[in-house]
Amino acid sequence: MGTANQIEQELMSYISDHKIRNTHSHHLPEQAMVDFDLDKLINNTYLQWQQVTPGTTAESRTAYLEKTRYKSYFVWLQKAIGELYGISEPITAQNWNQISDQIRKAHQNPDFYMDVLKNKCKYQKVIVDTYWNPGSDNGRPELFTPAFRLDLFFLGYKKGLRNHDGVSLEENFGELPDNLQDYVEWVRKWIIQKKSEGCVALKIAMAYERSLHFEKVTREQAERVFRLQESDITQEDIRCFQDYLFWKICEIAAEVSLPLQCHTGMGQVIDTNILQLNNVIKNNPETKFVLLHCGFPWVDDLFSIVDGYPNLYPDLTWLPILSYTASKRVMHQLIEMSQIDKICWGCDTWTVEESYGSLLAFRFSLCSVLREKIEDGYLSVNNAKDIIDKILFDNAGKIYV
Repeated sequence: MGTANQIEQELMSYISDHKIRNTHSHHLPEQAMVDFDLDKLINNTYLQWQQVTPGTTAESRTAYLEKTRYKSYFVWLQKAIGELYGISEPITAQNWNQISDQIRKAHQNPDFYMDVLKNKCKYQKVIVDTYWNPGSDNGRPELFTPAFRLDLFFLGYKKGLRNHDGVSLEENFGELPDNLQDYVEWVRKWIIQKKSEGCVALKIAMAYERSLHFEKVTREQAERVFRLQESDITQEDIRCFQDYLFWKICEIAAEVSLPLQCHTGMGQVIDTNILQLNNVIKNNPETKFVLLHCGFPWVDDLFSIVDGYPNLYPDLTWLPILSYTASKRVMHQLIEMSQIDKICWGCDTWTVEESYGSLLAFRFSLCSVLREKIEDGYLSVNNAKDIIDKILFDNAGKIYV
């Protein structure tokens, strides 16, 4: 066995040259990024979630950088910008406009978008959740395969509703059925249609809207929303409708053999931990539940059930760019506790720059974990390469068939 540095170099070289099946993203269509600059790029990354913006002056940008420079999102985005645009110095208020010009010029090249994703990132396939246009492949079926996001259907208890992204159920899928039985069949029809159009997974991100505790309610409880005047519908009525629908979607997912990707952890953060889904996972053994983000920050929930359900699949999506410290801990324990052929990774980003940054964070975390396990005598170098093969490529090919 070589030195720690030699092992790390060998592993990083192996990871960096490896083709990847990226299991979760929100990549914008390339035409949406034609006029990107540094400000627009930041506004389409996770940095826009924080309560501070860069502004347009040297003073405001300096203040912004002082607040964000050490945040994980910024660190990995800056590393990606550095590699993609050949910039060796950190982003500053003084070079901000110069970097913006480089980004703008690059995105005006029609080949830049796909070159980064296919050649720099080495993505062979990317599962994309275009929540603004559910089920789209961004017009690039050679790279993108859709996950069909179903959150809009949970708004079917009332006409005219929009979700937190401003997207309308009716504008995307037409007139709503007026009774529960027809509504469930309508949802089933759309799922079957989207599968025929190339969708390889279903996606639920209701943790941004509500608890992940979906109870097994009766049909009578769920259909109350269709009998009541809109002004008489209560939160309990809405909950029962949504709970019932979620269980039905789990059944349909099994019927049509589509994995169900579930956003867990971060969101509205009240009861969005993985154990809220325990009863659903247990009672739908034929449904493949892909637990995106591993329930971060409540990752111990995952470890409590990861070895107990054959239909549970942990996905490291988003986690390395959120916190490489947390992602390393999760990877260490998943290698020890989960079936290695169940684990996948996705970038969970909108732009090519942040996607590459997310990949850099993932490579760094995985390489570090595997090196430590080799040093501890837990794995051999060949074992580590086998794990890399599975997580980066092989597993997704078996889960999303």
